[in-house]
Amino acid sequence: MTSVIQDLQYGARILRRAPLFCGVAILTLSVCIGANSTLFSVINTVLLRPLPFERANELYVVSSTYQGMRRDFSSFSDFRDWQARSRVFASVAAIRGDSVSVTTPSGPESLTGAAVSEDFFALFRVQPFLGRAFLADEHQPGQGRVVILSHGLWRRRFGGDTAVIGRSVVLDGEPNTVVGVMASGFAFPDGGELWRPLTVTASDANRRVDIVRVIARLRSDVAAAQAQSELTGIARPREQR
Repeated sequence: MTSVIQDLQYGARILRRAPLFCGVAILTLSVCIGANSTLFSVINTVLLRPLPFERANELYVVSSTYQGMRRDFSSFSDFRDWQARSRVFASVAAIRGDSVSVTTPSGPESLTGAAVSEDFFALFRVQPFLGRAFLADEHQPGQGRVVILSHGLWRRRFGGDTAVIGRSVVLDGEPNTVVGVMASGFAFPDGGELWRPLTVTASDANRRVDIVRVIARLRSDVAAAQAQSELTGIARPREQR
């Protein structure tokens, strides 16, 4: 029940803060991992505008369905399975909502951001406007004290200072080094003001704990039906346990 409430709260925040994201075309690919039969569905919701990303028609949301019920979130272990074993996706990335308190001279300020996996920016084919993306070792527990700012936060909080790279900011009471600033045209999830490296603990890796949203880019030479077939094969060994 707690997971359902968190999903509803997250969805409500996205609806309030992200009218663009909620009014665009996106494909959802569901993989069923349950005690019953494996079921796949592709939902193509074409609304007002295309996603503002390069070749957005290749972007899929991949999620797990347990006991016939699709979930918006997936476990980190499922994400790693899809990332390691899938051959139909050019890249796969994980995202976890990240509410952060930043220390300012006038007191703490609450910001909305995301913790993202290694391939996140490459999946969307974007590069920081200033600085760099995250390094591989910064996703290791205890090593990811770095942050990338949105263009809006950079202008609002740092006055558009190009010397912000390397500056320390205090997030949730811990110093973090600014390593990048994204261009003004990029915001995912919409309304997010910063990104930090996604790191997981042993408990987070529990396959029964759904903590991330998974986005994948389908290879240009692969059809959705082929992706469904491959994910069925990845899911089946766990379904039979």
